[in-house]
Amino acid sequence: MSFVSPTFAVFFVVALALYLVLRHRWQNLLLLVTGAIFYGWEHPEWVLLLYLSAGIDYFAAIGMERYPEHRRPLLAVSVTANLSLLGWFKYANFGSSNLRALGFDTPELDVVLPAGISFYTFQSMSYTIDVYRGQLRACRSFTDYFAFISFFPQLVAGPIERAHDLLTQIQSPRTVTLEAIGNGLVTAAWGVALKAVIADNVALYVDRLFGLPRMSLPMLAAGASAFSVQILADFSGYTTIALGVATCFGFKLSRNFLHPFLAANPTEHWTRWHVTFSGWIRDYLYVPLGGSRGSKLRVAGVTLLTMGLSGLWHGASWNFVLWGLYHGFLVVLYRPLWPWLSRLPRWVTVPIFYVLLNLSWFLFRQHDLGRLAYTLQHPAATREEWVVAAVVAGVGLAGGAVLVAAMLVELYVVPRLGRWKPAFGAGLVSLVVCLLLYWSRAGADGFIYFRF
Repeated sequence: MSFVSPTFAVFFVVALALYLVLRHRWQNLLLLVTGAIFYGWEHPEWVLLLYLSAGIDYFAAIGMERYPEHRRPLLAVSVTANLSLLGWFKYANFGSSNLRALGFDTPELDVVLPAGISFYTFQSMSYTIDVYRGQLRACRSFTDYFAFISFFPQLVAGPIERAHDLLTQIQSPRTVTLEAIGNGLVTAAWGVALKAVIADNVALYVDRLFGLPRMSLPMLAAGASAFSVQILADFSGYTTIALGVATCFGFKLSRNFLHPFLAANPTEHWTRWHVTFSGWIRDYLYVPLGGSRGSKLRVAGVTLLTMGLSGLWHGASWNFVLWGLYHGFLVVLYRPLWPWLSRLPRWVTVPIFYVLLNLSWFLFRQHDLGRLAYTLQHPAATREEWVVAAVVAGVGLAGGAVLVAAMLVELYVVPRLGRWKPAFGAGLVSLVVCLLLYWSRAGADGFIYFRF
């Protein structure tokens, strides 16, 4: 079920109306049921996969507390089960095709990737790891834990919540006020605008450009810069809707985007972009592998391995691995230069890093490495290709201007509204409705990160 659909609007209204008249215990049961309906609306079988992952971790965590001498093997069961599910559904096709390319006689698979599996397996694994580390008590309530894993606002594309943040909110009684519902609706409306008005319309040009049989270097550069606007509006649009919907139900989710294009260096970028995923990778992969401990060579190796795996998490394709390694190299190269670069003003370092970031979108968006290599080997462009590049760059620039304007309003206007804030929210919702009626595109694709 998509956030930007009439079906979800009806689902949301009915779910919220029921939620408001129920007591805490029954509210949690309703969250479990709505999570199953939301996730299984088009593919009911996916719910069984979700519950299998959650069920293994639920019993593994309880077993760790009941039988502390078996904590390590129980954690191994949890991690192995989740990674096996993720590995099969996400990487089986990729592995089979690579083995065939190497000459092995392997069957051609057609495994369907369930939406959101990369997100909920990571969220569930973080819970068992935290219980294993003694940082969290195991949840005894079946309803509470399954409501935590299947909480529908953030189930499919995050933010990836930790149990000590979201599960504790589920376990505690919640009060929903009219003000909270109003704020949540305004937030969700802005998220819808990001997706349906900005991302989907920029995507119309980006998708056609990357669908061409041949691209010159100017076209690739224009496509990458426009795609940076598309993916920010698309992904932050989803999490903004998730934050708004969760607010209506009395929950506070983590912010996943903190104006990432204002980052002045690669390290800062990952504290602003997909924040909850970056934190997960840091706490459950980078630090356990050694983190910043050891020699410079070891630290560089751990950084590259971590970023390469994070790239693979984004998609079962070599271009995503290269995208992750590219960011890893940026981090590794930045560290020895930091004492010098940190003295430069941000108005210098932010544009420089933004250019470097756009180079990474070459790899992220262009799945066919052969086509990418051809473009880099034949960079020249005809007059018509320069025109195409200019048009796409202009579309991306227009979308980016809207994002910049929205950022300025958030940072400098909203904090000064005072008693006029409700009127501003009502005006924003009205504006979004008008924009959707005029500029939204019928038949647009789903959210980008649903594919991951």
